[in-house]
Amino acid sequence: MLDVWTAECGMDGALAVLRTVRLPQPAQVLLTGLVIMADWIASNPELFPYFPEERPRSEAERVTAAWRGLQLPPLWEPSEPQGTAAGLLLSRFDLPPTARPRPVQEQAVALTRELPSPGLMVIEAPMGEGKTEAALAVAEIFAARCGAGGCFVALPTRATSNVMFSRLTTWLDHLPGNGERAVFLAHAKASLHDEYARLMRAGRRQIEAVDVDGPHHSREGSHEDGNGDGDKDGRARQRPGGGRHPQSRNAGLIAHQWLPPTARSACAVC
Repeated sequence: MLDVWTAECGMDGALAVLRTVRLPQPAQVLLTGLVIMADWIASNPELFPYFPEERPRSEAERVTAAWRGLQLPPLWEPSEPQGTAAGLLLSRFDLPPTARPRPVQEQAVALTRELPSPGLMVIEAPMGEGKTEAALAVAEIFAARCGAGGCFVALPTRATSNVMFSRLTTWLDHLPGNGERAVFLAHAKASLHDEYARLMRAGRRQIEAVDVDGPHHSREGSHEDGNGDGDKDGRARQRPGGGRHPQSRNAGLIAHQWLPPTARSACAVC
C-alpha cells in the first residue's frame, strides 16, 4: 500500500530514503498530528462519499471538492496587546467600566511582558481572584510572541468545560481582528450545551463530492431547517471580501463539525 501511494504522489523510491532519516522529537510530534488530522479528514464520508456515486469522478475532483467543503478557517494571528493590564482586561471581558484588575492579574501580565520568551506560567490564587482572565491575557501575549495559531483550554470535568466554554467565547468576541474562528467543545456531551449546539447548527453545512452542475462546483450549504448559512438553493452565502457570514456576535465563531474531539474535556479555538 505504501508503494502504491508513494507512486501516486510522485515519490517513487522515497521510502528507502526515509528509512535512513532520524527525525527530532518536535518534528515527530508535528508529523504525527498531521497524519492524524489527514486520517480524520479522509475518513469522513461527508467529505469523501463512499462509492458508488451517481456518476464516476476522478480522484482530483473528489479531493478538490472535499477541500473546498472542509473550509478550514485561517490560523489565529494575534498581535501583542499594548497598554496597561487594566486596559487589556477591560477590552477583552464584559467588565464594568469602573472595574480594576486584581493584583494577581496585574502581576501575571507584567511578568509575561518581562519574560524574554514564552514559557510555562502557573497562576495560583483563591477562587474569585480572576485566574481565568489572567490566564487568557497571558495566553494572548504568549501566542503573539511565539506565533501560536490557537488556544487549548483543558479542564478536569464536563461541567467545568461547559462553564468555561461560554467564558471563552466572550473572550474571543472581544479579541481584535475580523474573520472566522473555529471553536470546539471536546467532550462526548457537547451537543447538549446550548451555545455550542447553536454554533453547530449555524455553521452546519454539507458537501457532495462534486456538484451535478459541473466538476468545479461543490454543493455547500445548510441542511438544517433554516438555521444554517445557506440560501434557498443550498449554496453558502459569501461576505464582501470573501468568507462566510459570521456565526456568532463579533468574531464569527464556528463550531466545526468535521474536527473530532482531541481530549476528554476541553475547549479549543483556532
